[in-house]
Amino acid sequence: ESSAASDVYKRQAIVNMVRTSPEYKRIQSENIGYKELLELESDSEFLNAIYQRMLNRPLDEHGRFHYGLRLQGGTLREVIISELKNSEEYKQALL
Repeated sequence: ESSAASDVYKRQAIVNMVRTSPEYKRIQSENIGYKELLELESDSEFLNAIYQRMLNRPLDEHGRFHYGLRLQGGTLREVIISELKNSEEYKQALL
């Protein structure tokens, strides 16, 4: 078995563990209203849309860099939404 195939198998096993965890299921249930955004094709489209929807403003360079790297590194979009929901800026945008 090649190293690349082994890495893919390990990554899929980790993804499966995360997706069956209680925390992931809780995050999923909180993100039902964001389903169409989760399905956007590119990370760039997702980040632009989620900033506009949640923070009522365009995506800035800091957010593009920070969350773009996290998404490239394997962070799930659902986690990004959850983190934004817990941000002070999001709480202020709700007021």
